[in-house]
Amino acid sequence: MKKLIPIFFVLALFQLSQAQVRDKAVDKPPVKTKRNKNKTGNIGVSIDLTSIFRSLKKNKNCNKLRIIFPVNGSKFKSKITSPPLLRWKSSKPKLVNSYTVQLVRVNKRKKTILYQAKTDKTQMPWPKQVPWKTLNKGKTTYQWYVMAVVKPEKKCKNIVEQTKFIVTSEGQLYAVDKTDDPKISVSVIKRTGRNPQTGKEITTKKDKESDKEYQKRKLLNLDPKNNSTFKKVSDIEAFTWELMGDKIDNPHYVIEVVKLDKTNKPQRTFIAKIATTHIKPNALFRDAQLSSGQYRWEVTETTTGITSTPSFYTLSNCDINLAISNENIECLGYVGADIKYKICFDSSYSSTSGDLTFANSGSGLLVYDQDGFNLPYNLTIPNPTLITQIGSAPSTVSYCFEITVPYLNGNNNPVTAIDFGLQGDDLDPSSYICQPSAHLIFDNLPSCICNECDNIQFLLDDFAVTPNGNTGNQFNFSGNINVNVPIYGLEFQIQSYSYTANPGACTEGVSSVEESGMILMPGTTINGSTSLQLFNETASGSSNSNNNATKDIKYTSNSPLTGPIPVNLTIGLPGPLSGLSPSCCPIEYNVCIKVRIFYEDGTCKTCEFKRCFTFNNQ
Repeated sequence: MKKLIPIFFVLALFQLSQAQVRDKAVDKPPVKTKRNKNKTGNIGVSIDLTSIFRSLKKNKNCNKLRIIFPVNGSKFKSKITSPPLLRWKSSKPKLVNSYTVQLVRVNKRKKTILYQAKTDKTQMPWPKQVPWKTLNKGKTTYQWYVMAVVKPEKKCKNIVEQTKFIVTSEGQLYAVDKTDDPKISVSVIKRTGRNPQTGKEITTKKDKESDKEYQKRKLLNLDPKNNSTFKKVSDIEAFTWELMGDKIDNPHYVIEVVKLDKTNKPQRTFIAKIATTHIKPNALFRDAQLSSGQYRWEVTETTTGITSTPSFYTLSNCDINLAISNENIECLGYVGADIKYKICFDSSYSSTSGDLTFANSGSGLLVYDQDGFNLPYNLTIPNPTLITQIGSAPSTVSYCFEITVPYLNGNNNPVTAIDFGLQGDDLDPSSYICQPSAHLIFDNLPSCICNECDNIQFLLDDFAVTPNGNTGNQFNFSGNINVNVPIYGLEFQIQSYSYTANPGACTEGVSSVEESGMILMPGTTINGSTSLQLFNETASGSSNSNNNATKDIKYTSNSPLTGPIPVNLTIGLPGPLSGLSPSCCPIEYNVCIKVRIFYEDGTCKTCEFKRCFTFNNQ
C-alpha cells in the first residue's frame, strides 16, 4: 500500500497541471522566459493552485499589463549603437483597444513629459524626438509608462504600468537617426573593466561628478521681454538670450522671428545664424519693412538641439500694456486616451488707446498646440466669460480654463506644448491695426500619471512570525501597519513561498489546499476585524473547496485609518509529517506578500508594496 502512495501523488500532480493548461485564463509565460528551479518539488503545486484560483475570480477575463523591457531599475550606457526597444505584454490583448505610452524625465520631484503617443503594438523603439545621448557625462532618470485602454464595451478598467531606468551619457548630443536598427543592444553599467593595453581586469573608481544629476542646459529669452510693445522696430535695442547650465564649446545659434496673423498662423519668417548670444534688429531684418502686428521669436543651439521657449512682442503705435502672469497648469487626469488640463492665469491691462473688449470675430481667448492646431476649451470659475477691462486705469482679471488635449494632433504628432493668449478687439477703426494681444506657452506639460505613491511611506518592520498553536503547518504573521497618510483599506496577497526541510523526507509537502501558502480563517484579523473580503475559489463548486482559505484578503473602512493598524494573518504552509515533532523536522521558509493600500475613499486609488519574510518552524 505504501508503494502506491507516491504513484497516486504523481498522478494527482499530472492531472492538476493538465487542468491548468486547459484553463485559458491563466497567463502563459513569454517565450524564452526562464523559470527559477526549486529543489523542493512540492512548490510547483502551490504555483498551480495560485494560477487556478486567480483564473476563477469573477474578473477572470480582465486584462493584466506587464512591462517586459526595460525592467525596473535598469541601467544603460548611451554610447551603445541602439537605444533599448521598449516592450510590454497584455494577458488579454483582444480586450485592448490601444496603448497610450509616455516617456518622462525625472529630476528629483519634477517630472517632464518628453514623448507621448498611441499605438496598437506591444513594442516601440526609442522615440526619435528624444535625444539618447547628452553632451556631458551624467545620469538621466527616465520613467516609461504604458496604459492599456480597453474596449468601451468591456467591463475591465484601463491599466497603467511603469518602469524606471537610468541612462549614463558620454559624448556629443545627437538625435537618434531614422536608420538606426531598433534591435536591443544594451550594455549594463559595471564598475569593472579591462585595461585596453594590458588586457588585465581593473576596477574603476567611482566618479563623484558622474553621480551628480546632469545639469540640463536651457536657452532663456531675455529681450525683448515676452508681450512687450514697441512703436517701431528700431526701439528694440537687441535680441538677447542666455544659456543656462553647462557651457557649450563653440556654440552656434539660429534665431527665428515670425510675423503672426490674427489666427496665430505664420505670415513671414526671418532667420539668422550667429555665434554670440545677441543680435541687432538691423542685422536680422536688414532692409525689410516690418508692419504692425504680433511677432514670435525663439532661439535654437544647433550642436545640441536645445530651443528656447518662444516669446512674443508687438509693433504698434498704440499705447497698450497687456500682460499674462501668475500662470499655472495642472493635470486633471485622462479622458480615454486624451489628457485633461486646467490652466489659470492673470490678465493685467492698461491703455490710453481704449478698453480691452472681446466682441469682434477673431478676438477672445486663443489656445493652440505646438503645431498651431486649435484646442477647444471651457472657461471656468472665477470668471466663466471674458471680462472687459477699462484701459484708463490698470486692472487685473483672473481666468481659468479646462482643455482636453488629444494624444495626437492633426499632423499625427504628440502634443508637447500649449500656446494660449488673449486677443482683444481692434482699438483703431481705420485700416491701422491697434489690437491688444498677449501670449504664453507651456512647453513642459506636467505628467498625468499618478505618482502619489512616491510620497507614501509604508512600514511593517515590527512583524513577527510565530507558530499557530500545535498545528505544525500554520503560522501567525502579526504586527502593525504604519502609513504616513490616512487610508481606507488594506489588501494582502500571497505572491510566492518556498521551503526547505532537513531531512527532505520529514515532510510530505502540500498534502491539502490549506497548506499551499493560503491565508486561513478564522484567526486572520485586520484592524481587529474578522469581517474581511476573501477572494476564494468557489466557482468550481467542488466539495473540496474551502471557503475559509484564500490567497487574497481585503479589509475596507468607511472612515480613514490612521496610526498603527494591527494585522494578524494566519498562513498555512507545508509542515512535518503527521505525528512528527517540528523539532525533528526543521523547515526553513520564505514567504513574499504583496500589500495594497487604498488611500482614497471609495477605494479608487491604491499603492502596492512587497515584503518577504524568512523564518523557520523551530
